[in-house]
Amino acid sequence: MTADEVLLAIEPVLDKQLTRIQRLVFQQAWVGKSYPEIARAADYDVGYIKDVGAELWKLLSQVTGEKVTKQNFQLVLKRFWTTATSPAARITIALRCHQTDPQPACARFCPTDWARSRVSSDSAIPFL
Repeated sequence: MTADEVLLAIEPVLDKQLTRIQRLVFQQAWVGKSYPEIARAADYDVGYIKDVGAELWKLLSQVTGEKVTKQNFQLVLKRFWTTATSPAARITIALRCHQTDPQPACARFCPTDWARSRVSSDSAIPFL
């Protein structure tokens, strides 16, 4: 999986949409860049990039239920999505997605009219 694929999969279940800089930190950390390298390439202060990273790992920790750090985030996210591919987990994720304010990304994957929708374990979240 690439960083962009993981972001497409994880953003619909986040409580809030990632900022541009959070996405940048995620993508650069995914390919092994250090905070100083990310800061230098993006022309930001290293301390600011570390703060953005800390907030990002906190958001991901809330979604996965595990402590996420820059060092373990790939492993935790891969494990989370492996677990989330069970039919019951897909439905749980779809319901959580629908209960928050539907974001455009969320709306693509979650039915908006639950009364008329027939959600099966194979259709709850098609990208998993």
